[in-house]
Amino acid sequence: MAFSLAMAAVATAVVPWCRSLTLLAAMLFVDGMGKGILAAGGSAFVIRMWLGAAAVPVHAIHLAFDVGALIAPQIVRPFLGEWTEERTDDPASRDLTNSTHVLENVHDRLTQFASTDIEYPYAIIACLTLAGAAMFVVLFSFAASIPQGARLSPSTLSEVVSPTAWCDADDPTVAVQMVPTLFFAFLLPSGTERAYARFVFALAVTGRTHMAPADAAVLETVFWASFAVGLISATACAHWVAPLKLLLCQVAMYCVAATALAAGGVTQPCVLWAGTAILGMSLAPLFPTLLSWTNEHVEVTATLTSVAFAACACGSILGSWFAGYLFQYYGPAALLHFILVAALLTAAVLARLFVLARRCHVDLVHESTF
Repeated sequence: MAFSLAMAAVATAVVPWCRSLTLLAAMLFVDGMGKGILAAGGSAFVIRMWLGAAAVPVHAIHLAFDVGALIAPQIVRPFLGEWTEERTDDPASRDLTNSTHVLENVHDRLTQFASTDIEYPYAIIACLTLAGAAMFVVLFSFAASIPQGARLSPSTLSEVVSPTAWCDADDPTVAVQMVPTLFFAFLLPSGTERAYARFVFALAVTGRTHMAPADAAVLETVFWASFAVGLISATACAHWVAPLKLLLCQVAMYCVAATALAAGGVTQPCVLWAGTAILGMSLAPLFPTLLSWTNEHVEVTATLTSVAFAACACGSILGSWFAGYLFQYYGPAALLHFILVAALLTAAVLARLFVLARRCHVDLVHESTF
């Protein structure tokens, strides 16, 4: 984990100095690799430390992602230049187009930045990341102080890649079925989240609600605010409420919101506002809650968490692509029907997962190893 943090820190520090697209792509690739290793390995490490009591720490990890997303822009803000506005009579400005609109007024305002010192906030964030890496180095340098349950024992290749190594079931095919089922259980909500977040603004403006752009921006903010509220509330409840109950509640809210949006989100502004808020609250904690529930039925290893994060990445890519295709060729209503189908498929996949989990056996210590 220290190495993955160091990778992300170096890439972050180099990004603002890149003067070629190839170098920038390489640094972003290194940065993504570091974060992917940290997310998968960190989740597995936390679960091994807290074992059956890992629900709150797992939710806290994902809450930290949102906190970082809120803090980072504030670090960048003091180093941005002043906004300046210019008007142009250049006829060439009439030809400026993008995928959603055409600038027809030759007096359209062109907003520019003055010179910025963007390298400094990147360096600050890189230094903070390196500090985190140093903390892990110190932690593992005193391995004797790490609880026995949190230590990773050496594993053979077959133990790493074989599902039967972490899923103890009387029938070996159950373990094999668990892998694709878990993959789709993580993939579908992630695809919904990315699809709706990317197109909710366009949905509000171009749909029959004909919402003003300023109001559509507020609607998008409501989605992310409810997203944070859902994650915070789930983190608070995880200590007292079993992961299964949380998961059932979140999936039920997800299906209700998707159904309401598909039925009236395009035509009824009140349905669009309420559905957006409920959808954000239900989607936010689904990943950590599902991971906590999985921890009660199988041994959550770094391999399994890697499967979960790979599923989320695939969901983000595929969800955005499908949503964009449907929105472009079939209109805003198709996007909301896509969200509904994803919600119903999620419920079906989880139902199958519950059946498989009843045939798995795992012996968890429901106390922290600290």
